[in-house]
Amino acid sequence: YPRRLILPSLLVFLLLWAALYILLIKFTNSTVPVLDSFGNALSFIGLWALAKKYIEQWWIWIVVDIELAGLYVYKEIPFTAGLYAFYAVIAVAGYFKWKKDLP
Repeated sequence: YPRRLILPSLLVFLLLWAALYILLIKFTNSTVPVLDSFGNALSFIGLWALAKKYIEQWWIWIVVDIELAGLYVYKEIPFTAGLYAFYAVIAVAGYFKWKKDLP
């Protein structure tokens, strides 16, 4: 992940987080808009990093998956929480696979 992209990515993430938070509180009945908007905003950054094939995108997905697993545990949706916990395991494996395959 190029260092020059860290600050712009952080700014885009924060703007997305704020915008999604506002949308959630104004137009939905979400009981956890801060966490919900966090996961969604960070997913956009992760998707962009994935498209650019940056290995660091795996760390973004690990954070997103752990955060969303916790969110779904809190919301008492255990199967979805388990699914996101499984996604986190896959993301860890993906990171090590990509790292091994780097030239």
